[in-house]
Amino acid sequence: MLASSEEVERWLRAQQEVVILVSAYLAPIKTFLEECAAGSEDAADPGTVHRFHAVVRDWDWDQIRPHIADLNLDPYTPFLVGPQSTLVGLATAQTMPSECRASDEFANAIWRQVDKMSECVLAIAKSPPPTFSATLVAGSPFRAYLLLSHLIESATEYVLIADAYLDASLFDRYLYRVSDNVQVRLRTDSRHWNRRGWKEQFEQAEQLYSAEHPLYERVDRTDLHARYLITETGGWRIDGSIKDSSVSKDCPVHTIPPAERARVIGDLFS
Repeated sequence: MLASSEEVERWLRAQQEVVILVSAYLAPIKTFLEECAAGSEDAADPGTVHRFHAVVRDWDWDQIRPHIADLNLDPYTPFLVGPQSTLVGLATAQTMPSECRASDEFANAIWRQVDKMSECVLAIAKSPPPTFSATLVAGSPFRAYLLLSHLIESATEYVLIADAYLDASLFDRYLYRVSDNVQVRLRTDSRHWNRRGWKEQFEQAEQLYSAEHPLYERVDRTDLHARYLITETGGWRIDGSIKDSSVSKDCPVHTIPPAERARVIGDLFS
């Protein structure tokens, strides 16, 4: 179990670094394959193959490995290192006339390894952080912002938020980080929108956001007490309003057990 918000932030940063580094390695390879499919590159042309060979060799495992270790996700290592080594072997063989494959056959062989690495990095991206119970102390709103931001932007399928005191800041602080193919579902209580302009500001931001995020949904509830943030990777109870977490009061954040997560989803989001 992680015991502080700093430990949680380090874990989430390491996760992001792995995803960024592996995705950056795969990006030019995918571009090459797409160009071959479009006919602008020839996977059997010697000059093209030598350039591609340099691309697949541009892999710095020493930069990625420490982050994998920090995540305690070493079992994923063979599913990154193995396909990458195979990519180098395929590209190397393609530079040799006696081993050179037909363009389509070579591209298909490369795609198979790229798909394996892509599947692995997606699995890493979806790995939930270890169970944690951390207190964001009063006067540290930026630390709270960083922690909640990391939890929200790591979602790839859905973000569920229950908080009776949500305001318009939720959109520009947190939800703008969510991809438009990720489901966003809010549960709040508009009876608390009693400050001047609060209702108008929320609804204006909501209208703009939902125009670009078709999977957005808000439902008002009058039975909200605890605050929850749930994604496909885990669930957390936030003992303070999201909009002003740890501004003037300590704000404990806890990983909730699977049974409680299932209950919250069933009670509030079904």
